[in-house]
Amino acid sequence: MKVLHIISGNNDSGASKGAFNLHKGLIDNGIDSKILSFGPNNIFGKALFKINYEREKIQLAKISSDRKEFVTLGNNHIDLPEIEFKKYDILHIHWFNYSLSIDKIRLLNEKYKVVVTARDLWMFTGGCHYNLQCDLHKKKCIKCPLFKDVEIANSLYKKKLKAFEGLNIITLSKWMESFVRSSKFKCKTHQIYNSVSTKDFYRADQTSVIKELQQLNNISNKKIILIGAINLNSSYKGKKHIEKFIRLHRDSCFFVFFGNGSKPLTRNLKSNEYKEYGFINSEKLNLLFNISDFFLMLSEQEAFGKVIIESILCNTPVITLPNGAPEELISLQEEGRAGLVWDGVSKINFMKGDNINLNTMYYKRLFSESSIALEHVKLYERIINN
Repeated sequence: MKVLHIISGNNDSGASKGAFNLHKGLIDNGIDSKILSFGPNNIFGKALFKINYEREKIQLAKISSDRKEFVTLGNNHIDLPEIEFKKYDILHIHWFNYSLSIDKIRLLNEKYKVVVTARDLWMFTGGCHYNLQCDLHKKKCIKCPLFKDVEIANSLYKKKLKAFEGLNIITLSKWMESFVRSSKFKCKTHQIYNSVSTKDFYRADQTSVIKELQQLNNISNKKIILIGAINLNSSYKGKKHIEKFIRLHRDSCFFVFFGNGSKPLTRNLKSNEYKEYGFINSEKLNLLFNISDFFLMLSEQEAFGKVIIESILCNTPVITLPNGAPEELISLQEEGRAGLVWDGVSKINFMKGDNINLNTMYYKRLFSESSIALEHVKLYERIINN
């Protein structure tokens, strides 16, 4: 079996990492897997991707009313040459904004065996990547408040509706699959989780943990709460919930931040109440998971949430809100949860425990690169033989 993965965007993005993890897992299982990337490691793709990205920003500035980083039009793309596509049994598209047009996806699906992994909700809305509390997708995104011209979202929705009919689409969670089925789309959905590198995230030895703990301020008996993302300022990352959590728990918790966007969250904290690490590599993040008592994930919505699984693999429970994929991911075990579901209002009694049960071996088996790759192989075979 020969598989070609098509990716656009930054190679550090969640979509690219997910694609590369799958690529490695497929190779380990004897599959002939190749990658076609339109991103920083491809000079041609990098230039065109950046041009299309900037062009889209200019267009959005003219027509969108708010939350411009939350919306993509899908108008700007690369005329992708179909170089030797016929020799592949499967074309697996992982992220196509700014590289492939909606119409190109339709044309490829008519000529080849195609599967697309939906990394968020954009494929099933009139432009937004997450719908939050909006249910206009059930009404074909008529009168979307994100655009000055209320017909733009409806027009884009109907274009996708036609282009994606009959398309094989992988959703990264059962919650996401349920969202698609509540919409008007008539695509073929297949739920497969993302894989996580079990080589990069694991229970570290105590010597390393103790050494890392010594780098923190005197935290006495406080719980260590790890908080981080590529950008905590993104609209859906739950900034207001994180701020409230910090206000309620600053007397009993010490806060450790990684990634970007932590400055606004620390401005009311004293220097001995938190530590910021900024952007870090996987090795350092693994250590931070290991020294922490909990990882805090309070996004408004997430299609998956790879960091949740990374935290659990390090034997660190996760605190989530009662919504979307994060709650689903910590609730996969038959007995107990791999974390806490916070109501967003009350102060957590950490001594209570609330039936936390971390079965790291269960999660390691379920989310390993090999296990997830084999699930994809089964799907590929069904598509090829259909």
